[in-house]
Amino acid sequence: MKQTKSFIKKTALAFVLMTLPILYGGKFIFENQKISEDRNSAIELSLSGNILKNFFIDFERDVRLVVRIPDFKEYIENNFSSAHADKEVRDILKNMSVLFHFIRSISVIDSRGNERIGLYSDGKRSGLPANSNFVSIKKSLEQISALPTGRFYVSPIMFGDNTGKNGPPIIRLGYTLSKEDGEKKGVLFVDLNIADIVNEILPPKMFIQTPSGYQISLGDDKTALVAKSPYTFTGQDGSVRVSDSIDAHFKAVEFYPENFFFIGMIDNHAGLKNSLIKVVFVSMIMFTVFSLLMLTLTFRTTKATKELEESHRAIIFSLANLAEWRDPETGYHLERTRNYGVLLARELRKKEKYKNIIDEQFISDLYNAAPLHDIGKVGVRDSILLKEGKLTQEEFEIMKKHVLIGKNILRDVIEKFNINRPFLVMSKNIAAYHHERYDGSGYTKALRGDDIPLEARIYAVCDSYDAIRAKRPYKEPITHEKAIEFIVKDKGRHFDPDMVDAFISCEKEFMEVFETYRFFIETYSEDNSSVVRKDLKVEWDESLSVGVSEIDNQHKELIRRINSLLEAILHGKGKEKAAEMLSFLENYTTMHFGTEEAYMLKYSYPDYNDHLLQHQIFIKELSALNRHIETQGVNSDLVIKLNHDVISWLINHICKVDKELGSFLKVKLAEINLP
Repeated sequence: MKQTKSFIKKTALAFVLMTLPILYGGKFIFENQKISEDRNSAIELSLSGNILKNFFIDFERDVRLVVRIPDFKEYIENNFSSAHADKEVRDILKNMSVLFHFIRSISVIDSRGNERIGLYSDGKRSGLPANSNFVSIKKSLEQISALPTGRFYVSPIMFGDNTGKNGPPIIRLGYTLSKEDGEKKGVLFVDLNIADIVNEILPPKMFIQTPSGYQISLGDDKTALVAKSPYTFTGQDGSVRVSDSIDAHFKAVEFYPENFFFIGMIDNHAGLKNSLIKVVFVSMIMFTVFSLLMLTLTFRTTKATKELEESHRAIIFSLANLAEWRDPETGYHLERTRNYGVLLARELRKKEKYKNIIDEQFISDLYNAAPLHDIGKVGVRDSILLKEGKLTQEEFEIMKKHVLIGKNILRDVIEKFNINRPFLVMSKNIAAYHHERYDGSGYTKALRGDDIPLEARIYAVCDSYDAIRAKRPYKEPITHEKAIEFIVKDKGRHFDPDMVDAFISCEKEFMEVFETYRFFIETYSEDNSSVVRKDLKVEWDESLSVGVSEIDNQHKELIRRINSLLEAILHGKGKEKAAEMLSFLENYTTMHFGTEEAYMLKYSYPDYNDHLLQHQIFIKELSALNRHIETQGVNSDLVIKLNHDVISWLINHICKVDKELGSFLKVKLAEINLP
């Protein structure tokens, strides 16, 4: 019954923990995609507005050029009475109306208001009366007469023709026809069909709206549809919220000074919203099914697993390294302390006292010796070594014997096999004396001061720092700052003062090493087969391949850079490498993300938006790291955060998201290569 309740609670908790991020993530994706679509609409409107404005500028120029044709000038100079010029001008205007198919009509009106020439775009007579008493032309003549010579008259959008009756929407252009001496002889009127302009210039989903609120769009037959608009547009540009998923975007187009109209378009995000709802719903179902399956399996195997864990823990991989794999934490502890030892030794070498003692060979031997410093624990029974809780005094006395056991094991190796390698001698000294104290209160020889071998004094600090920081069966982990306090407090008692001073000089690098192991190994080593624990590096293999050579090659370069950063951290040079890594990532994201996004667009990848969002989030994280450098410089916090970000990206994006993309692309590319 108790196990059943626990199972139900775990299922409910897992469902809640997964549902909240999915819902929030779905909303976040929708809002960001909506912002992106709105931005694209604004750009499209701006471009279309500029095209419209340039269209009217170009057409005005063309009209001016037509009027300057010699035959047209002769026609004006002869008061429209030259038969030859009349014929030539008619031909010119006919050709113009045919060339510019958006011209609805062209009229030449003399100074008394009589129509000398009247043509529709098909070149026929307009059939208008030969006087200016009809409403529309009369009003236009009154307005153009007030303008200076050479100035164009441009009407607002009108609904009708020269008769003043209702009709298709037009814009009328008027130009004064004057003699060389400036005497006004008449007017050239050109009516432009708005429907044809919309069809030719604007994308199909755009419409024109007059300042008075009338909307002009195209029907299926390309004729103008005029209706009172449901939207109120004010200002130069913006948008009107119609509903949660619909927005009306607009931009004012001043096609001639003091004359403007709006162009608009509707963005309907309902499809995006519905797609995200489906994704969220399917994700929740899949996670629920997966969670139920996993929890069911866990429920059935927990009891048997616990029994096996206790009996097998000490012998896992024992043939490879008994001391390391007998206690899982010991393996990580050995790897971390060997890196601490190198950091501390390099810092000590800066002191005159140790300059001739600590050379590169000493450091190399120290590094190789470190993993053997707790080998004596193979002689401590599991009930003590793996005990969860504080040891009794009797148990502690037994535990202390591991230093003698280790010393004897290594001494026998050296003597029986005559292998007197420096690193083995150093290993024996570290194993035997790393629990001695500087004041002589340690075990097992109670050595003091410089009687304790230098390598053992170094590892006394390294071993203690890691033991303080790490989680153990009998204690919770302790912060870096508390570890510093503990070590400084025991300066001259437990630890050699020189070792403590050197530690303080490189304590940030200690922290970087610990945090790198903690995050990289303890968090992800079981999630990815490419993680090699002992070398703390990522090995490229097929589990990382997405199957597209161009993308794989870019990933290989990223992994090479990650390994370079990890190696630098372990050698105390993380800060020097961090700035270089950030510079690489800025270029890498531009190049690599561009490659992936091009593939996704080319082959219509269904999860393009989600994939793109992850790219954008990673770029934002890089920007935050660059701001950190600007405000705080390159410090250990930056190194740890950078390491966290790139490893998370490797595990969570390349190994998962990119693999899904690769599976999709392999199918598409295979289809293309079919015979």
